[in-house]
Amino acid sequence: MPTKIIDLPRTSAAIKELATELVRYIKCEITNKQSRVDWTWQNISLLDRFFGNRGCHRNFTASDAGTEFLWDFTAYIPYQGMLLVAESEHDTRYESIAEDFDKLLYSNAPLKLMMCRIDTRYGTQEAAKEESEQICAKLELNVQQNCANYSGGDVIIVYCVWWALPDGKNRDFAFLLQIDGEPEHRDAKGKSFEPFKENV
Repeated sequence: MPTKIIDLPRTSAAIKELATELVRYIKCEITNKQSRVDWTWQNISLLDRFFGNRGCHRNFTASDAGTEFLWDFTAYIPYQGMLLVAESEHDTRYESIAEDFDKLLYSNAPLKLMMCRIDTRYGTQEAAKEESEQICAKLELNVQQNCANYSGGDVIIVYCVWWALPDGKNRDFAFLLQIDGEPEHRDAKGKSFEPFKENV
């Protein structure tokens, strides 16, 4: 049984370790799902198991805790904060991927996951790899230009699904981008609202 997560990661190394563990889990568990509904539900279910087994609360369509809000999937640690936000885009057009990807950039979560598909017209390993790299190269511009400021240690994951071989061997491509620096969480203990005073 995985260790329960009771606090937000306090170092960039811990965030990277959790991101790596998540990608390994997805690569081991994901299977071929072609329809939009099946593909999306599988991705959400994988994330639900991964974070549920670690004691995190989750929100997504049809979850016991409540429906999705802002993102397709969220995992948070009660009384601590958001841990992960995720988007799952079935449409393989870059514009559709980028639209969902940009939502992640404005979150206050140390893990940001974009799951997308590589179109089946890329039939060889080399062609699929090149397409995944093109997707990432374009999304890097979004990271640098559409939202210029992040928290130290944040990891942005782009997970490109390319269908498994008939024997089930995974052929997906995953990329991680980590923001420099260490996380600096601040709590609100002792803080209170002050009445607004108009300067006369």
